[in-house]
Amino acid sequence: MSGLSPNTTYYVRSYVVNLAGISYGVVSSFTTLVALPTVTTTAATSVALTSATLGGEVTSAGGGTVTDRGVVYSTSNTTPTTSDTKVSIGSGVGIFSQSVTGLGLNTSYYVRSYAVNSAGISYGAAINLKTSLSNDASIHELTIDGDSYTSPSQHINYVLNCGSNQTSVSVAYTTESNASSSKAPTFDIAVPKPGIYRDTIRVKSQDGAHALTYYLAVEKRFSYEDIVVEKFNNVLLVNNNSTDNGGYKFVAYQWYCNDQLVGNDQYYSAGSCASDLLNRTALYQVKMITDKGDTLSTCSFRLTGQFAPGLQVMPNPVIAGSRVRVLTNYSSESLSSREIIVHSLLGTTVYSEKSAENDSYITVPSTLLPGAYILTTRAGGVELNTKIIVQ
Repeated sequence: MSGLSPNTTYYVRSYVVNLAGISYGVVSSFTTLVALPTVTTTAATSVALTSATLGGEVTSAGGGTVTDRGVVYSTSNTTPTTSDTKVSIGSGVGIFSQSVTGLGLNTSYYVRSYAVNSAGISYGAAINLKTSLSNDASIHELTIDGDSYTSPSQHINYVLNCGSNQTSVSVAYTTESNASSSKAPTFDIAVPKPGIYRDTIRVKSQDGAHALTYYLAVEKRFSYEDIVVEKFNNVLLVNNNSTDNGGYKFVAYQWYCNDQLVGNDQYYSAGSCASDLLNRTALYQVKMITDKGDTLSTCSFRLTGQFAPGLQVMPNPVIAGSRVRVLTNYSSESLSSREIIVHSLLGTTVYSEKSAENDSYITVPSTLLPGAYILTTRAGGVELNTKIIVQ
């Protein structure tokens, strides 16, 4: 006998018919067994790079209770079972679905639904899905000279530490799996001398529809001794001679003292007076703009060594009988012995006086004949000389 419902009790008796009529036997009963549940697999939806919505429908519980249902999938088994990857999606009869994540990019999967009751497990028909190719053309992580950047911008400016003597910088980066790139995953950028060195990385996505270009700029800063010249104890001058400054032509400048902008010329002067001296405890830096638009800079620096004494006379030439300004930069400890002497080219002293100031005035004797004379200052055992012209 077929066509009975599962897990159902039936009452049965026999019968016979003759001319006298129909008669029945004794009633007996039996119960059919629970059948396997019936389940179908629905088509995958929302298929993306690494996810898809999978599910099915339990149309019959087989006369029992569906205690588990869901989907199973595999990349190699065309009829996957619960021994493959299983995703449980509730229980009972009806439609079920769930977004499944963690799938591989551009990967084919075999999927079918399953349902479990006391009679066992049954499966729906197998379907096939394939995840998408990635459109990610970004660099996930970039490392320059040991410093790492997650999801970096497309324009990366990297400045080497001051005092570095290295002649190359290592670069490493990671992208989406199977994305193509114009550069090897690790490479070096040569930095043979102070300057800015550039390279590019072009990344194309798996699907070939998207591309991004990353622009790298590595700056190796100047030591100040390589580009800055100190003059007269109160002037700093940038060497703009391309034959011996690394081949650069500078067109603009920015001078900084203790991080404050103090000048925009090729030189920085502490002042117009000889007594206006550079601050040897301050931190100086100069940024130089090249004719190509690059901005190069020195490392921050303090001036080294002791300043050399200096002597200036203004005006020069001078008219006999007029006042002359005499500027020196002796140390304060030696000023008490400072003296000014004027003598002829033959060594005859024509004027002398003592003055304990670096900035002082003398009156040139009106009796001096026109010609050249030597003005001398002495202080602390240091003698300075300059020629003056008397008119």
